[in-house]
Amino acid sequence: MKKSISMMACCLIVFLAGSTAFAQKTAEDFYKLSQKRLESRDLDGALAALDKAIELKPDLAALYPRRSELHMMKGQVDEALADLDQGLLIDSEMTAAYAMRGNLRMIKGDVKGALNDLDNAIARGDESSRNFAMRAQAKMMLQDGAGALSDFNTAISMNGNRIGNYLGRAAARKLTGDEAGALADYTYIIVAFEQKERDGTAPDKATRKVLVNDMTSPMISGPESSKPGVSKVTTKTGLVVTINPEAEATMTTE
Repeated sequence: MKKSISMMACCLIVFLAGSTAFAQKTAEDFYKLSQKRLESRDLDGALAALDKAIELKPDLAALYPRRSELHMMKGQVDEALADLDQGLLIDSEMTAAYAMRGNLRMIKGDVKGALNDLDNAIARGDESSRNFAMRAQAKMMLQDGAGALSDFNTAISMNGNRIGNYLGRAAARKLTGDEAGALADYTYIIVAFEQKERDGTAPDKATRKVLVNDMTSPMISGPESSKPGVSKVTTKTGLVVTINPEAEATMTTE
């Protein structure tokens, strides 16, 4: 009997010791654990660890965008949005969180809210070509052709290798009545891909990276920094299209 009680006491001590060690883990410990679990492709485990980190440090704003990303990986858009709302409520200067929320609001159909978030992101210095292209898309949906055209031009000047920027600009040009400019962009897309096919460097369809509501995908060429050269194309109607990724496309007739 005494031996049995002794064994039970030992088990209880071990249990309490384990519980104490668990309780002493910090929010940083759980954040690191979340990262490890994610690397092991244990998404549920990563989310659970991050839940614990936020439970211990609910005022640490940076944890919320991270959990938002995990929710998005699980397709939980509402939960992802709620985390970004909470994070920005704690710290309204988290620049990247505005762009993230803008993308999610576009998914939810809140175009005006998305535009406001993207304005905030860009105004705070998050001036990526993707943010300009996404904001241009929002402006297009609100029938602001001139604003969309300006943003697509900026996106193209920053990264001239993505088809979506040209497709978007073509649509913006059509919206503003610039049919010739729209044709120039469509022609550029065709010529660029035909050249890549001839060179054998066109990206394989199976490996093209396409993001949700990202009009900057897929890429025409490989490295982000590479740019196609200036070229001239004569269409069947005799229209000469001059393509320069660093400037506006121009057209003349012979």
